[in-house]
Amino acid sequence: MTTDEDDDMNIPTTTKETIIIKEKCTYGTGTRVWDCSVLMAKYFEYNFGKIFDFNDEKGENETIDDSYRILELGAGCGLLSISLAKLFSMYNIKKKKNSIKIFATEYSTPIIQHLKENCLNNQVLYNGEDESSGIVSCHKLDWYEKELEGVLKDSEMTASSTSSSPFHMVIISDCTLTPSDATALIHVMKRFAVPKITTFCVGLCKEREGTKLFVELARKEFNIVGEIAGEQIGDDF
Repeated sequence: MTTDEDDDMNIPTTTKETIIIKEKCTYGTGTRVWDCSVLMAKYFEYNFGKIFDFNDEKGENETIDDSYRILELGAGCGLLSISLAKLFSMYNIKKKKNSIKIFATEYSTPIIQHLKENCLNNQVLYNGEDESSGIVSCHKLDWYEKELEGVLKDSEMTASSTSSSPFHMVIISDCTLTPSDATALIHVMKRFAVPKITTFCVGLCKEREGTKLFVELARKEFNIVGEIAGEQIGDDF
């Protein structure tokens, strides 16, 4: 059940740190936390060292260089970006200034402002003037823009097969509400895909109208490495 009042969702983690996400009904689906994003956040939490090849004993990763970039499409309240930023902070990345950057994106200004507030409240929002600030920055990205290139004028957001700063990972959660969403999402994914560099981590809800079409299109356009059912992530889910 939802209300018009603001709600706080407290999400405990195995790191003994709680992520606090403020929800709103005012701006629609983009300001609510959905089950799929919680599942994906837990998946990253349980498998973080394996996914990013960190040495558990040394708490470091020599393969992540000074330009490692992660993009979240349809970030909503920001749970996934915030979770990853918190997890990275546990490992020894301070020796490499700005070694990891997370770009959380949404399509409208009010949702982006709400996203920034959640990142700020969880101490992960990037502030270029403060070296001790977080690693998450928030940007506008509308999948339905006819001229997608026009949206990507910000050099920090630009990535292509010839770019020196590609996105190494793109994360997406529960963004296939309609068939048109699925088609637009595939288009954006193709725009940011850099062969042999970009990895997509996509969380899907079977009940969404656009999921079946998205899966069909994704199988044609990308190499599917693996699939994980929600119940495989943890006993609590």
